[in-house]
Amino acid sequence: KNHNGDLLVQMGQYRDGVLKADVVLPGSKFRDGETAEMTLTRVVRAELPELNGTLTPAGAYEEEQIKRSQQHGMRTSYLKTTFQMRLSLEPEYSISPTRAHPSE
Repeated sequence: KNHNGDLLVQMGQYRDGVLKADVVLPGSKFRDGETAEMTLTRVVRAELPELNGTLTPAGAYEEEQIKRSQQHGMRTSYLKTTFQMRLSLEPEYSISPTRAHPSE
């Protein structure tokens, strides 16, 4: 959330040519050798390409969850890093639910 209470979420995704509702925060697991910042850059470029270059990190926090892994049944610690982002668009741009585009 930003200071206005706005929250960026993914409302759905195309699977096999069909739009399916799927309300989640954009995100991904780390890949081998990635830092949290590298994962953030990859997610923005892959999932939010229209906003690439308009988002800057404004803070981050980590959460730890301990639960049994589904695959092995062992007690496992899961870390999640959540970034707060600042959106800065040039005055001639507006944002729509699907992409940033020049205002008309």
